[in-house]
Amino acid sequence: MIRQGVIDWFQNTLESRKNSPETPIIVIMQRLHQDDLAGWLLGDRGVDMAGPPVAGGNGEVWENVCLPVWNEDETPLWPEKHNAEDLRRMEKAAPYVFAGQYRQRPAPPDGGVIQPDMLQLVEAIPTNVVEWCRGWDLGASASGDFTAGGRLGRMADGRFVIADMVREQYETNKRDALIKNTAVRDGRAHKQSLPQDPGQAGKSQVQAFAALLAGHSVHFSPESGDKVTRADPLSSQINAGNVVMVRGPWNKAFMDECRLFPFGKYDDQVDAAARAFNGLMHPQAGIFA
Repeated sequence: MIRQGVIDWFQNTLESRKNSPETPIIVIMQRLHQDDLAGWLLGDRGVDMAGPPVAGGNGEVWENVCLPVWNEDETPLWPEKHNAEDLRRMEKAAPYVFAGQYRQRPAPPDGGVIQPDMLQLVEAIPTNVVEWCRGWDLGASASGDFTAGGRLGRMADGRFVIADMVREQYETNKRDALIKNTAVRDGRAHKQSLPQDPGQAGKSQVQAFAALLAGHSVHFSPESGDKVTRADPLSSQINAGNVVMVRGPWNKAFMDECRLFPFGKYDDQVDAAARAFNGLMHPQAGIFA
């Protein structure tokens, strides 16, 4: 991975070539990703540059100077170079490029591929849901990718509801227990949709999960296309205002991930929600158990 290669070069080459411990290092760069070199160095401040100083990836607290092209009152920082009309035109034409080069953020503030502010928050699950599916994105360790499961429903009026999201960093035993217990809470009227690994490993995985979720409606299918392509049907509905979301403590983490997608550090919740949405669409290829 190119981003990790840059971080490795910084740690293994650049830092070792300082003349003394007091030699300053100045990093000048635009933002490309939540976990690019600047984000890694800034730690928890690496997304929007907010928050108190914290030790970043190399264990040091970095002084951050961020000069976005817009002032806080949305007037141009340097009007002699770019006036407000030009900046708005540039941002509309290429929102991700503009976010990185001009706003110094890894993604547009309103979101790019997914615009989470278009999600309408509701206090309770709508009563006109006619079909449910929970999609899963699988992790396999307590320190790596998350396991996430998003519960989506299709309403009689053609809209959709995101009702719940579970997300944990678990090794396989706890992960499988999470999936089983969540399916039991959802009830047997809910379809559970899981990704299928390729080859023989995928066949064994299907058999194991089918036994784990015996009595439930379970669908398995390989992931096809890239993450953005798989998320496109859901993102189109979100951006059109056709998706509501039940208020819950998981909302912020999900919306933050949507806003940064596909340039955020994690995309497990988006992947899970996209699988659930696609699971509500018919017909589907794959294996049903």
